Amino acid sequence: MLKTQKPICLLLLLLSLVVITASAQQPNSQQGYSLQEAIDYAINNNTEILNASLENKIAQKQINEILADGLPQVFANLDLVNNHNIQTAFVPANAFDPSGDPNEVGALAFGVNYTGLASLRLEQMIFDGSFFVGLQAARIYTELSRKAHIKTTIDVVEAVTKAYYTVLINREMAELVTKNYTRLDSLLSDTKIMYQNGFVEQIDVDRIKVEHNNVKVEKDHLDKMLHLSESLFKFQAGFDLKEQIELTDEIDNVELEKYLEKADAFNYENRIEYSNLQTQKALNNLDLKNTKSQYIPKVNLYATYGANTGTQKFGGLFDLNENPWHRLGVIGVGMNWHIFDGMRKSAQTQQKKFKAEQIENDISSAVVGIDLEIEQSISDYNKSIDNMNAQKENMALAQNIYKTTEVKYKEGVGSNSEVLDADASLKQSQTNYYNAFFEALVSRVELQKALGELHK
Repeated sequence: MLKTQKPICLLLLLLSLVVITASAQQPNSQQGYSLQEAIDYAINNNTEILNASLENKIAQKQINEILADGLPQVFANLDLVNNHNIQTAFVPANAFDPSGDPNEVGALAFGVNYTGLASLRLEQMIFDGSFFVGLQAARIYTELSRKAHIKTTIDVVEAVTKAYYTVLINREMAELVTKNYTRLDSLLSDTKIMYQNGFVEQIDVDRIKVEHNNVKVEKDHLDKMLHLSESLFKFQAGFDLKEQIELTDEIDNVELEKYLEKADAFNYENRIEYSNLQTQKALNNLDLKNTKSQYIPKVNLYATYGANTGTQKFGGLFDLNENPWHRLGVIGVGMNWHIFDGMRKSAQTQQKKFKAEQIENDISSAVVGIDLEIEQSISDYNKSIDNMNAQKENMALAQNIYKTTEVKYKEGVGSNSEVLDADASLKQSQTNYYNAFFEALVSRVELQKALGELHK
């Protein structure tokens, strides 16, 4: 009996280990994300950011593409030619016979039916002003692409943050409406009992029933809005819309305080738009330099080595004994200098200078615009904080009024209309508070973006 139990125990132990291992490997069906975790996920998964990152990689490879022009270029060439109609040359008749008539012309066909040429050519740039300027411009263009990636990331962070807060606010609103529905449901039950006992009329029950039905419709609407806001958040962050996620931040833990710091120490380089204009300015300066560099001659080194042969039969091209290939080679330095181009480069130079003035104007305008945006954002944020605090106080007062009115109604010293009016005021104050809360959250995000602090 003991011998039989031992294998069974070992089998049960093995099965339990398998179950534990499988449970440990099973993915969590619902993942929780804080706001920062959601932002980090979006940076790695949002389609716009991924494409901007690929664009940056493309720009980096363009440097290699331009750099390749300055490296040795090797060309291989092989020609097998069938001269089926050999060109005729015309020479004086006495060219080969001194006794011939110098006024007569002889027609001769110089050449063979088949020729072959194989060569290897090496070219190396020695000096080209456009190449070196283009290489610098490519690096600056890469920097411009990198900053475009940063701007896309900032825009996505802004969208994800606002979408995250929208979910939190809608979640609070949905819970609040559920509590209101429960409260009215309880009030409706109490009123029905009071009606059965003859303390109130049927119209009192009907009034509460109407409000009860309205709150139920509002509750269903907010549930749908919550689901829609969750889907929008998933889309902004790059989640699968079918994925089950949980937002772990609590709206009550979000600290909102007035912005009291001065913007005097603000660095315009913190704003990616301003930084982009500076990069465009540097790129335009290099473009101007490149146009001027085309006045300078271009110098190249070249070398060619190969062999050729000729024969009357096609097969003879490959018969080295009968028709050997004769070697050829050349090496030289070439210079290309466009002395006069009809003032083309002069016109291009003037265009680049005008473009530089445009960029300077854009930079000046951007500075003024950023200053105005910061001033407006600070004002809006502080005003939204004041409004939120006022609405929070109103909500507390409305809550106290409703409780007092409800107690008076249940004790028979208050009217049904007073309860419903107090309930309507309470719900309106709740809506006003959470709308003001959301406006404060959005204002803070926009202020952080205006100061260049939303994402660094």
